[in-house]
Amino acid sequence: MSEEEKKALAEFLKAYPKAVERVYEDGASDALKQVGGLATNLVKAFRLVTAPIQYMSLLQDRLAHHLKKVSDSIPLDDQVTPPASLLLPLLEKLKYQEDNESLTQLYVELLKRSCDKNRVAEAHPAFFNLIGQLCEDEAMLLFHMKRITNDPGTYFISKDQNKEDKVFDHSKFGNIDQPENSKKHHVHTLNSPKLSRRLFPISELMSKNFIDVYLSHIVSLNLIELFNSPGLVEIHFSEDDAKRHKTQKKRIVCYRLTSFGQLFANACIPDNLET
Repeated sequence: MSEEEKKALAEFLKAYPKAVERVYEDGASDALKQVGGLATNLVKAFRLVTAPIQYMSLLQDRLAHHLKKVSDSIPLDDQVTPPASLLLPLLEKLKYQEDNESLTQLYVELLKRSCDKNRVAEAHPAFFNLIGQLCEDEAMLLFHMKRITNDPGTYFISKDQNKEDKVFDHSKFGNIDQPENSKKHHVHTLNSPKLSRRLFPISELMSKNFIDVYLSHIVSLNLIELFNSPGLVEIHFSEDDAKRHKTQKKRIVCYRLTSFGQLFANACIPDNLET
């Protein structure tokens, strides 16, 4: 751990002594007491008592790195003490989060909101547990929907399965010559500017085959909702179809952030998601 990071962590923990004291007074769990112990050991020459030195030193370095990001992003005059019920679980979680994970960035953003007097109201207490229910690909979906928030929603290609929309991986059609823009009423193609601008880039996902599962799960968390479908899309499913000018019609389905999802995105989804 660099001297700069040690100083940043020490200053951060010094700003919240009451939160640490409260954990001990209330007889909190051993896991949370470790966070308080971590602060004490850091300030008092970084003595480690209850775990192997190398392992705990790694956790200290990781936590110091995350806290420096928070401290650097908020002017000193705007920093406030977060509620211990949110601060301590976040610190505990960040000890074990890798810096290059999308979910780590969501936890750090939530900590920033809880420490900023101008945005602390955005740190809804439910958001901590919501982040823990998401996977990396679902975080990417929410990031994309936040990024185009000025548009009505994000488009996906769907096929009818048992009279229900079934979103599928449309990225494979990117290498196939698609029909020119159709002039038919309410029919689009993958070349339509209106469609391509808002079609979700499925290639950015790690597990594209689970796109439909991801969307269903995020809907169940009340973060996104189905919106009005803009119509039909004509697609060549193979190069042979393209040569024969054969197309199939599929539906365009549209998802957008709910009001609760917008609040979550503003509080937890960074403007630039590092991958």
